[in-house]
Amino acid sequence: MSLKNNDLKDFVNEIFTVDSFKSKMGKDSEVAVLAFEVMDKEPAKDLVNFIEKGYPFVLDADLSAGENAKGKYQVFVEMERNRRLPERIATMLEDLTKLTGNSDWKYRYYKNVESKTFTEDCTDIPLNADAYESYLNEYNQSELDRFFNKGVTEQKWLEDSIIEFKKHAGGNIKMKVVDEGTTEDMVLKYTGAIKMDEDSTSENFFLTKYFGNYNIYKIEENLFFTNGVRTKVMQRI
Repeated sequence: MSLKNNDLKDFVNEIFTVDSFKSKMGKDSEVAVLAFEVMDKEPAKDLVNFIEKGYPFVLDADLSAGENAKGKYQVFVEMERNRRLPERIATMLEDLTKLTGNSDWKYRYYKNVESKTFTEDCTDIPLNADAYESYLNEYNQSELDRFFNKGVTEQKWLEDSIIEFKKHAGGNIKMKVVDEGTTEDMVLKYTGAIKMDEDSTSENFFLTKYFGNYNIYKIEENLFFTNGVRTKVMQRI
């Protein structure tokens, strides 16, 4: 069944993400991944079919295996990362406006929680591999410094999502980032009993003393660090 104007009205969130998910078609530095949040599974399938059949520049369109933490479905759209990427996104959004009724599309880039109105002139979406790698390195380091602003640690972003922390007279600690996002999303995504055994309590006490006044707790092997509306899920290595 072909979709008509407003067939997906009130089903598709007007805020989409770019490069928040991994590509399955190639290297992340070479392929951009857009993700649209859809309220129900059948409309999400319809959107996948529409995008897959309608645009030769789309490498792949796919549906998430299940619901996200909010009970919604994600539709992933992969495109080649090049100078025509913003123009191609705009072309697709123009058609999606007719299907969804959304006229003010906004996007969040990478791990940013703030959304911006999408235009072809957007400057924060990298259009080649070098720009992508440079953006990630700069963003991850600056985001680290913003997040860990309550103590006196020095932190350095290493490859493979590993962070090295240093503290004068406190030694070095390495941790791997498992996940991160808004505190609300992380609470919904990770369920389980907070560890309150002697070892975990002792570890939390040490980490609070080392890092500063963060809300720190442990579920299974994951350590949750919360600073306001942001939470990082990490594991010691």
